[in-house]
Amino acid sequence: MPSKISRRFLAFAHDIFVAMVAFGLALWLRMGDDIGALPGIPVFESLGLFVLTCGVVFWLSGLYRSIWAFSSLGDLTKIFRAATIAVVTFVIIAFLVTRLEGMPRTVPFIAWLLLLMGLGGSRMGLRLLRERRLSALWERSGGGRVEVLLVGAGDEADLFMRAVNANPQAPYHVVGIIGENAK
Repeated sequence: MPSKISRRFLAFAHDIFVAMVAFGLALWLRMGDDIGALPGIPVFESLGLFVLTCGVVFWLSGLYRSIWAFSSLGDLTKIFRAATIAVVTFVIIAFLVTRLEGMPRTVPFIAWLLLLMGLGGSRMGLRLLRERRLSALWERSGGGRVEVLLVGAGDEADLFMRAVNANPQAPYHVVGIIGENAK
């Protein structure tokens, strides 16, 4: 059970980090070199509010009930929903508190796109990595290929073995050759 809790905590910490980066990157993408013109304290307050909102929404939406290595389209749907709710909630709260003064109105939308890419991309990337490892293991173990024993060590056997070895998806795996003569 401790590993499950630590996995959830690591996933949550990752998502909080992605939220921080998404907000900061959204500001930079929107403002460019003029980012220094934004008032410092309201920007940090907005960043804190954004990260807090994302953390609460992500936790309550159940993003940490599944294992990343088995992420699916359903998990991407949960991420889409959670990121959308988090950004809309942030905009509403930030508008009520600060009227979004000093904050470019496009920043939450850009942050939403970056959240989707960061949260969904990391999960799907881990799944792809895991599947590649499994497929490599599958191929090394024979990968469900039929084991064949060739009779005859002529040119046809040589051509067959070269074709099978050149194609990792070949349905056959040559395990040996029996010569036709007594030697």
